[in-house]
Amino acid sequence: MGMVKDKKRWPLWSAFWFATIWATWLSQNELIFNATKLSQNHIFEYARVKSWLWIKSQE
Repeated sequence: MGMVKDKKRWPLWSAFWFATIWATWLSQNELIFNATKLSQNHIFEYARVKSWLWIKSQE
């Protein structure tokens, strides 16, 4: 499990990690296909919200 020792927190970190990768991927697509550069804050907020939604959908 790496840095996360607590098994209860592992799904939280995992969801946030994948949401961050997904947000980065989408921002890259925006830059390539639409010539729109998204701010780091926008990417972080998108990842935060998306990870929260993923976690809530699993409850």
